[in-house]
Amino acid sequence: MTVAELLAVATEAGLTVAVVHGQLLVKGPKRAADVGRAVLARKAEVFAHLTPPPPVWSVAEALRRMAADAAVERHGCRGADPLIQAAAACACEAYRQRDADGVARACAEVARLAASIDGAIQAPGSEERGLG
Repeated sequence: MTVAELLAVATEAGLTVAVVHGQLLVKGPKRAADVGRAVLARKAEVFAHLTPPPPVWSVAEALRRMAADAAVERHGCRGADPLIQAAAACACEAYRQRDADGVARACAEVARLAASIDGAIQAPGSEERGLG
């Protein structure tokens, strides 16, 4: 029986089989315990079947995701801001480790911080000009 067939049998038996935080989770009714044991007996295969492959490392894709510099410029923030520097350091480390998802998350954080800092910078200025 293939892993896909085993998982279909498990689903029909009322089991939920998932990878959660790096752990294989099998839940369901006690009547399906034999099927659950069969799933666990092939844990490595089931885990591999349910876990998506890591993204293929591509310098071009990583650079495309690193639009964080543009966000800092667009919002007029200082790149020297400690929060932005910390997030940028995370992006650099993810890049060094060839972790495309990590690059994307860290760059999104830089952009989010730039936008929030931009709002904090502009709010007092708008009040001074009588616009707030």
